[in-house]
Amino acid sequence: MDEKMTSVRPFRVEALHTLALFALAVAQPVFSTIGEAPEFLVAHNATPLVIVAFAVGLALIAPLAIIAVEWLVSRIYRPAGKVLHGLVVLVLLGIIAQQVLDRFLDLDVKLLLGLSLLLAVLASLLYWRSATVSRMVSIAAIGALLLPLNFLFVSPASRLVASGRDDMGSGSSAPQKRTPVVMLILDEFNVTPLFDADGNLDSARFPGFGELAAESWWFRKAVSPYHQTQFAVPAILTGKLPDPEKAVPSHSDHPRNLFTMLGEHYELNVREALTSLCPQTYCSSSDRQFQPHQFLSDLGVVAAHALLPRRSAAALLPPLTQGWRGFKDGATDADEKRQIERDFVQRFNKQISVSRVDLFDRFIEESGAEEGRLDLLHVLLPHSPYEFLPSGNRYFGTTTQLGMKDRSWSDDQQLINHAYLRYMMQLGLVDRKVSELIRSLKRKGVYDQTLLIVTADHGRAFKPGLPVRELAQENGDVLHVPLFVKLPGQTTGEISDETVSTLDIVPTIVEQLAINTDWKFDGVSLFAKEREHLAEINIVARGKPYTFKTAEITSLPLLSWQQATFGSGIPLADTHIIRRHSDLIGRNIESFDVTVPDGREDVRLLGSLRQFADIELSSGTVPSLLHAELTGRGFGEGLSVAVVANGMVADVVPTSRNERGNGQIASLVSDKYFKDGANDVALYLIMMRDEEYPYLVPVSGSEEIYSLNATADTITASTGEVFTIRRDVEHGYVDSLEIRGKSVLMRGWSFNRTNFLPAKSVALFSGERFICGAAVYIERPDLVAGFGKETTRYSGFATQCPLPEDGFDGSELKAFAVDDSGIAAPLRMPSEILTH
Repeated sequence: MDEKMTSVRPFRVEALHTLALFALAVAQPVFSTIGEAPEFLVAHNATPLVIVAFAVGLALIAPLAIIAVEWLVSRIYRPAGKVLHGLVVLVLLGIIAQQVLDRFLDLDVKLLLGLSLLLAVLASLLYWRSATVSRMVSIAAIGALLLPLNFLFVSPASRLVASGRDDMGSGSSAPQKRTPVVMLILDEFNVTPLFDADGNLDSARFPGFGELAAESWWFRKAVSPYHQTQFAVPAILTGKLPDPEKAVPSHSDHPRNLFTMLGEHYELNVREALTSLCPQTYCSSSDRQFQPHQFLSDLGVVAAHALLPRRSAAALLPPLTQGWRGFKDGATDADEKRQIERDFVQRFNKQISVSRVDLFDRFIEESGAEEGRLDLLHVLLPHSPYEFLPSGNRYFGTTTQLGMKDRSWSDDQQLINHAYLRYMMQLGLVDRKVSELIRSLKRKGVYDQTLLIVTADHGRAFKPGLPVRELAQENGDVLHVPLFVKLPGQTTGEISDETVSTLDIVPTIVEQLAINTDWKFDGVSLFAKEREHLAEINIVARGKPYTFKTAEITSLPLLSWQQATFGSGIPLADTHIIRRHSDLIGRNIESFDVTVPDGREDVRLLGSLRQFADIELSSGTVPSLLHAELTGRGFGEGLSVAVVANGMVADVVPTSRNERGNGQIASLVSDKYFKDGANDVALYLIMMRDEEYPYLVPVSGSEEIYSLNATADTITASTGEVFTIRRDVEHGYVDSLEIRGKSVLMRGWSFNRTNFLPAKSVALFSGERFICGAAVYIERPDLVAGFGKETTRYSGFATQCPLPEDGFDGSELKAFAVDDSGIAAPLRMPSEILTH
């Protein structure tokens, strides 16, 4: 029979118990999360001293702070100290119970928290009444000391503590040549668009790459040894095959790399996007230094991921794997809301979209030296999300890719065509930047003597039914990458059809700079006289081995489809999807008969085209992406819809049905059809008379206008329907609000947290003034993953609409979701409105 407590515990025992329970409830989950994902520490450029301080702080200093408060209260009034200790024990036991239940059971958050509280109360009673339980907790205090030791010396993060810098550059001589090196590593680059129908470089479509190829070596059959950045980029920079045991993309796991080879002899201007192979000893630019405030802010997000229920963490927190830092960029007023409130899409747009172009521009401005310098940029372009046009203009869109589900392509070829067009347009931006880089080097007078290298870490698949990025035996072409090398003094272009690898880049640099080294590489110089033919690539991914024939990888399996769907030899500005009636693109609407629809031709747009009402081209943002739902008696799959902008047919798109069964269209309108100010954009069905003469039938809009009453307790739609505002109902988030020029861009998600059904629409107000509405229909797989409810999949919304001409007060912006039950509910707003 269990021994009962017969005496009052001394304070030192209570302190020991607080230390033990804190270790189990808080320290262990956080150590586990970061220990298994040391990329978080890499992304923050955490030094060994910082990592040790973090481990000691979490395991000892944080619980000692709680113990100090308990001691102070006990000194003042011992019974109060007992009560406080009891509350601390109850909370920590509750956290432990919640984590255990959440790990093994898939429960609703409210039920999970309720059961956790019940178990915590029962465990707390045992703690106070059972001497055996008390002794067990005392013994568990040993774990408080073992946890940081395990983290520092056993977990994958331990490699960052013992960074091995002593021999970073040993084994290599100083370069005998001081040749300047400029190296650009692009990301997620499918090479097929670079080729025309004959397998040559399509300079009409991509003049920047054409300019590069005209004075460099173009290795048309270059391959990457891996399909993921954290392995592929280190392979480029080390010349070594990816090692599964070296999963940390940092100098600690890869001490012998291009930067440590050149660091003692060259000036380094290096910007790595997702890796940290260049030690701060050599790369000490401000954006690479350890930033305590950023680290602590992001650590709070990591801790929330570790401690919150999985559903809550997935729904309320940004994912940890997208950049590993800057989770709460721009967040303010933390005292007003819970720390777990965040702005995922705001961070995504700000860090992944806008800043990657800014980084490219900065790289172009800074690159180029007469001798003795390495300029290197790894930039997340043409990586998704696709939201840039060749002109540099950005268009607003969804965070998810149309045609994708669960990271694989659907079988809807039309949506894959649409995604590929968007990819090509974003690649056009890269092409523009490559041209700007070449012109900048020439203007500085250093182009001729520069060793210029342009490559990518891996590709991206565009095949129906196959994963977009994950390996499958059928999509080995994701390993086919671009590789251009301009040698010093080279003035004419050369083409090599030898199968080469990005592993060959560092050996090539070694050869060109005349470096003597005993480093062992898995690649050889691209210009070596004797090369073994690279016949296949062997990769182990997710524990499964793959073998790919390089001849198949580089066979351009998409080229014939690309030619049939997009043609070749024409500028990107004139490129569109070739399909039924696409020959009408570019024609003036006055050349068509336009008729009033009869009942059979009645098709309506669910929403409006207000985003085109006032465009400011100088803002850099245009409403080129048009994704909308259609309805009406005349709707059917396979109809052709003309998008007419300012009197010209700008695009022709087919109708289809989305997974919800609703009609939809997806169009990307070239910005050459837009003008400053008001733009007249309309949709028309393309109908035929005698299969020879097309005529147009207008597609009407059906936007609802909402009004908020003076007491802010009801919202009335233009249809007369009245919605009662319920502030006690959770209905979602506005993920981001941006002011760009004369437009406001809003994106988020909304569903009823009681029945998990999507809202009908979202209305944005400034005070009592209606700004615009947004239909709720966009796919959000992250919500399905977070809440475990398939019904939440199409709960996303995104809209771009004009601002009132007489101005508005951004501080009074608020959004409401309205649903079919007659309820309106306020959405949580981001802590900051981005203004550009």
